[in-house]
Amino acid sequence: MHEASHREGPGHTLALGRTRRLLACLVTSAAIASLAACGGTPHDVVVRIGDAAISKSTVDHWMSVMAGGRAPPDSSNRRRALRQQALSFLIGSRWVIGEAAAQGLKVSEREVAQRVAQKESAFAPGGEAELHELLEATGQRVTDIAFEAKAELASSKIRQALVSKEPGILSAQIARYYTRNKPRFAIPERREIEITNRKSAAEAIKLRSEVVSGRSFAAASRREWVERASEPGRDAGRGTPKQNALERAIYTAKPNMLIGPVKQRVDYFMFEVKRIVPASYRSLAQVRGAIAKRLTAEQQRRTLAQFISAWRKKWIAKTDCHTGYVVRKCRQYEGSRATPEDPYTLS
Repeated sequence: MHEASHREGPGHTLALGRTRRLLACLVTSAAIASLAACGGTPHDVVVRIGDAAISKSTVDHWMSVMAGGRAPPDSSNRRRALRQQALSFLIGSRWVIGEAAAQGLKVSEREVAQRVAQKESAFAPGGEAELHELLEATGQRVTDIAFEAKAELASSKIRQALVSKEPGILSAQIARYYTRNKPRFAIPERREIEITNRKSAAEAIKLRSEVVSGRSFAAASRREWVERASEPGRDAGRGTPKQNALERAIYTAKPNMLIGPVKQRVDYFMFEVKRIVPASYRSLAQVRGAIAKRLTAEQQRRTLAQFISAWRKKWIAKTDCHTGYVVRKCRQYEGSRATPEDPYTLS
């Protein structure tokens, strides 16, 4: 089978060479603009998107692909669902390819060939015979993989173009976020304790008496750090439980005093607080990078959502669908748009 595109060698060269030959007609001809078969002319057109066209045979083909290579079922509901799925995919892909072209973001034949080679290597690592069997079983063609690859590359280029135009995050924005969200950067109070447990109150009381009489408590206990998870007697936040009796006792105890026994579930605990590290906050310098990364991601999501909203409106106005082939992406669609589409997906 072909090697992945990033590896050099005879297999890589053969993969790209064969793929380019298969794609030459698809990528460079007007057929891809119409989504018709390579070398053919559009017929039975059911959707027009500007100068591009989608034929009934193309929709039927993708319905079969989406049905796992089988003929679409006779059930009218299932058949209608498959048709809507195929139309939505084809129209959305055409929108993405068209938008990239409108922005001057070229998707080259070489890039498509490389992406197809990568897909082929992932789909059929066993070789060309395995790929042929897979395509035959699913009803797909290499040209289908190429079309998907071109749409994916176009989408990626559009996203990259949006990111490249984003302004940088300013120091003032980072400082303002830090001030407004300072509790996010809190470091809870920590206490180092010596603690041990017994299975009955009588055993715990016996140990306490022995320690009061001179027995080393350190020798009978283990040392560990505990961190305040919540404020005593109230929830610290959603998903954070209230402090239990042992936690309350630890965080109200004075240092170097033997406390207990404190019952927690089925055990009886004895402990001494040895050291207290007060609560504090991570400094702005410590969290500056994390805040900048967060603000950048939020800014990019807002920009992408705004772009996709305008992009959908723009391309819906360009999309004309025949009766029986009207979906949400069509200008003729009169159904409810109350259910929101994914605001971050170019589809």
